[in-house]
Amino acid sequence: MTKNKISTIFSIIKYISSLSLLIILASCNRFPKWNEVNQIVLNQDDQITIIGTRNGISKNNGIKSPYVITFDEDFRKTYEAQFPTPTSSLNPRLLMGNGKNSILSYYRALSLYHQVEHSYLLFLDQKLNIQKETKYGHRTRINSLIYFNKDSLLAYNYERHKLNTSLSKFQDSIVGKTENFAISVKTNIPTDIEAHNQNIFISGIADGYEYRDGHEYKAFKTRGYIILADYELKEQKRFVDTIKQNSIIQDIFFHEDELISTGSSQHQSTGIDINIKSFDNDLGINWNYIHRKKNPQKGIKTIDHKGILYVLAEDINQQTGKTNLLLLKLSKEGRLIEEISIKEEGSIRAKDFIIHNDYLIVVSNKFINRMSSPMARIQKFSLEGQLITQRII
Repeated sequence: MTKNKISTIFSIIKYISSLSLLIILASCNRFPKWNEVNQIVLNQDDQITIIGTRNGISKNNGIKSPYVITFDEDFRKTYEAQFPTPTSSLNPRLLMGNGKNSILSYYRALSLYHQVEHSYLLFLDQKLNIQKETKYGHRTRINSLIYFNKDSLLAYNYERHKLNTSLSKFQDSIVGKTENFAISVKTNIPTDIEAHNQNIFISGIADGYEYRDGHEYKAFKTRGYIILADYELKEQKRFVDTIKQNSIIQDIFFHEDELISTGSSQHQSTGIDINIKSFDNDLGINWNYIHRKKNPQKGIKTIDHKGILYVLAEDINQQTGKTNLLLLKLSKEGRLIEEISIKEEGSIRAKDFIIHNDYLIVVSNKFINRMSSPMARIQKFSLEGQLITQRII
């Protein structure tokens, strides 16, 4: 028997064993507990609201479905809405709307047997009951959703079949014009979207190796980029990072009249460092702050509070492989004020944060080890980084 045939037989046995285990787990209704937080916002009543996915919501216990939970100031749960789905949903996000309404977005496969992905918009009332539902795209993964010109919605997507990004314009719940964007002929991964002064700014990773649902696209060099488009979704200008090694732009937001980008860049002397840039409205660079450390770092998000820029990031210990939270405080001119490292047991993957009543509210997923399922968590810190309270969601 040839080596190829033996390898094929072992692959078949491994597949059958994995399938049998899934069948046994399903019949016993005993899948490992999964709870992953993805976003935190303040709702129209100024309540802390988190969005994530977990199993146990749908009839099939292995399916991961979206949920929305509101908390009071002491992290006591005040309300929860669950959204059962026939297949696992990814990247759930909540857009607070005009008045008391909101929109939940996510993407999922059409069915367990039909793996073509579609994106979904669920239009919710004040009690988070579904009023309307819109499905769109073909192998389309929604990344972000924003309001543009009050009544218009813009969805920023990853088009998996084309390996590029797209913007889809909605009027109410009806999808209209869609425009594709690409920096590279290889892969173009969407990361964030902002609207400002009748213009649209989208960020992404060209030739990227990272995507938020865990897929990896390996390339020799990644390039963070930002595209400026007009109301008609036509590209006007672009910024593409020109450093010699990898760069990532993970998040963008407007601080006064500046566009602030948060990400990471690779440098020969220190490795992967947090990289914060400030742009004018024409994508010219005002300043660039690089936080250089020996350990690899990942810049996740920046927000403004009383003239200070707060940066949520991760610090990776190369010896242990553990990931810890890292908070930076920068002046509006891009100078470091303070670095706050938060170390604890296990690995922490930071997802999102807000500032509410002069407290930092951080949501993250904790992993006991590399094989464990995520445990969604919410934490309250003082602006100086002192832990006030926390809870597993």
